[in-house]
Amino acid sequence: VHQPTIGCARSTRKYVKYHARSTLAAVISLIESFVNLKALDANVGAQKTGVVWSACDDIISKLPKGNRASMRREMFTWVADCNETMQEFKEIVDLGAASGQNSIDGDSLGSG
Repeated sequence: VHQPTIGCARSTRKYVKYHARSTLAAVISLIESFVNLKALDANVGAQKTGVVWSACDDIISKLPKGNRASMRREMFTWVADCNETMQEFKEIVDLGAASGQNSIDGDSLGSG
C-alpha cells in the first residue's frame, strides 16, 4: 500500500492504515486475554473474538474501495468540517460584540 508503484493515494493509505490498526488491536487484545487466562472468565474470549470478527467485517464493509472512493470520503469530511466552522463563526458574528467591549480603533491599540 505504501509503495509508490502501487498507486494508492494518501487518503487510501490513511483508511487502510486505520482499519489495519483497529483489526490488529483487536487481535492483540484477544491474544493477551488468552495469555492472561482472562478469556476463560464469563465469555470474555467469545466477546473479544466477536470484536476481531467485527473489525474484519469493517474492513469489508467500511473500507473505501479504491482511490476515488477514499478521496471522495475525505473530501466530504473536510466539507462537513468547513460547514461546521462556518456555522460557528456565523453564530459568533450574529451575537455581536460582547458588552463592555469597544470597537477597535487606534486608541485601543495603544497608539495614543
